[in-house]
Amino acid sequence: ALTLSLTLAEVMAEEGGDARGALAVIEAALAHHEGNARLRERRVALCRTLHEPAALADALQARGEPDDLLEAARLLHREVGDGARALRLYSRVLAEAKRHAGEEAHARRLASALEGLVKLRIEDGDIAGAMEFMDKQLVEVEGPSIRALLLAEMGRITWQSTGDVAAARERFDAALAEDPQHAGAKLGLARMLVLAGELADAEGHLLAAVDALALAG
Repeated sequence: ALTLSLTLAEVMAEEGGDARGALAVIEAALAHHEGNARLRERRVALCRTLHEPAALADALQARGEPDDLLEAARLLHREVGDGARALRLYSRVLAEAKRHAGEEAHARRLASALEGLVKLRIEDGDIAGAMEFMDKQLVEVEGPSIRALLLAEMGRITWQSTGDVAAARERFDAALAEDPQHAGAKLGLARMLVLAGELADAEGHLLAAVDALALAG
């Protein structure tokens, strides 16, 4: 029955052009074989074909790999508008990434999850909560690039919420002390200085940001 369902779905989607009907076949099969990896893979693929963010987020969460959860969180946050569920998934990715922060893939996920969690708080108007959250993470996380990311974001938020250039610059400077080549921190500092009218100072930081971005790319 499992092989028949997979074959039927493939024929419906690829030869009959009926991705929605194929998805219904796969979901019916999953009701009886919930943990089957091939069914989960096919469900994700069909949801991508249908361009339905909510269904794709469900399929990715069910498949459950770390990158799946991160993508699902982004979809829920940016396209579906389900901030509460996005927060839960970002938090789950963050907790897992912290346990393996020394590995490159987990460090990347950690940075993405932190960024998502901060943005959710800011979009809710909870600037104080966002800053408190980042202060807490600075105590817990290791690695210069991650710490620089947090400090640069704190600098950006401080500038946008208070207009206090000196206080924001302290955060940007701390970020660059952690990681002197952090492009985001250099760019954030340059942007703030331009907007604050400190053009002479901004020029050097902007050129440094461009150089750092070229190296990163």
